[in-house]
Amino acid sequence: MARSPATIETLYSKGPIDPIPDIGPERPDAAFRRVSGIRGGTPATHVEKLKTRQTPTEEEVPPYCNDQHLISGAFWAYVVITIIVGIIGAFFAFDSFRDPRLRNLKKSAAFPTETFFLISGFIILLFIIWAAYRGHIGAPDDGYRYLLIITFVINLVLILIWSAVFFSQRDPKTAFFIALLLILSTVWWIWLLWPIDQAASGLLILYLVWLIYIAWACWDLVSKNNL
Repeated sequence: MARSPATIETLYSKGPIDPIPDIGPERPDAAFRRVSGIRGGTPATHVEKLKTRQTPTEEEVPPYCNDQHLISGAFWAYVVITIIVGIIGAFFAFDSFRDPRLRNLKKSAAFPTETFFLISGFIILLFIIWAAYRGHIGAPDDGYRYLLIITFVINLVLILIWSAVFFSQRDPKTAFFIALLLILSTVWWIWLLWPIDQAASGLLILYLVWLIYIAWACWDLVSKNNL
């Protein structure tokens, strides 16, 4: 009389088993090892290994569009810090826009306008927030995460210094060299972030292009006005 069908886990829970001719040509333990990819051990330990196997979950690596971003303390920390930097930079910019000295300097037709500075600067800050957060949640360990945080902070500090020097001090020559430091720090940031999240790194590449344009704008003022 043929035996009733039984699941592999039920058979394994009873320990090592003998071949069962009427369930097919392949032994249950061999079939289980083939499907699960687990090798070695007794049939009973195969089930336990499969149950304890570590796999990434949505909680560990949240997708791009997920409400978890809105309840993440790290996300809001990056948002608040970056917004503060943006407000201070905008304060320097508005103060400079009221000064005719910058407007009266010779410049190329491709020199950025005041509106460009404000709109593009806001968009760039959004890129920075997202890239910083994606690096934070995707870092393989705390040491790598701290390195990304330090790079993020250095970048924002350089943005503040550049804003003060270019807009408040009206010193495009010094601002040009600070922009070069910003470019180097952003290249380093992209290099760190690329293995973790290439999409977020792409946002930093756009940020890098923006920085190169800003550095050119500073040098344009220096070269055309002998500063």
